[in-house]
Amino acid sequence: MSGIGLALAAGFGAAGARVTALGLGASPPAAHGVTFLEGDAADLAPLLGPCELLVSNILRSVNTRLLPAIAAALVPGGLAVFAGMEEPEAEVFRPVLTRAGFTPVGETVDAGWWAVAARRG
Repeated sequence: MSGIGLALAAGFGAAGARVTALGLGASPPAAHGVTFLEGDAADLAPLLGPCELLVSNILRSVNTRLLPAIAAALVPGGLAVFAGMEEPEAEVFRPVLTRAGFTPVGETVDAGWWAVAARRG
């Protein structure tokens, strides 16, 4: 889990939300209210749902591959935040996101990195 993903998870955990973070590789440092699981998000995400918010901070190709698992993990109308993509990838990811049944509700760019928030239909 990257620094921004860990910060989001820790913030929601500290606010009292039940947070489960998925990651590959080295275990991140402990964060209040956050349970960390290691493994393949495509396998684990649907088992952890239904959830109202899911953050996927990883490459566009992986975000694209995970869309069915993310949709399965979210409640109808749930919010997914997709990050970890470079700004030019927005034009490629937006139509894929829409075809997967998500409606973009907000976007941001920071130092060339792009993120989009989208609701599950």
